[in-house]
Amino acid sequence: MWTEVFTNTLGEESDQKLGEIADRINATLTEDERGVREGREAELDTAIGEYEDLVANAIGPHAARLDMLLKAVAPVAARLRARPLPATASSREASAAATATSDAVSGE
Repeated sequence: MWTEVFTNTLGEESDQKLGEIADRINATLTEDERGVREGREAELDTAIGEYEDLVANAIGPHAARLDMLLKAVAPVAARLRARPLPATASSREASAAATATSDAVSGE
């Protein structure tokens, strides 16, 4: 059921893009999926970030992280746990609004 809700929330275009990013993630892993291919660590980190940002903007950062951890192989899960939660568009807007309000109150 979660997969159906998740897919419907993302939409077909985003779902296709996630598939492409997942392929890039998988390409950085060793054949047994227990490690990262030598020299591909930065590529993996970039792809994980792109994937998580896309999902987080659709369902929120906490749900995105949980969904990814449930699906991830060990090397990807370890990198996810080491990363801060992504800032979504709505959280960036809320932060900017809070800063603007604070600046207005302090007279800056």
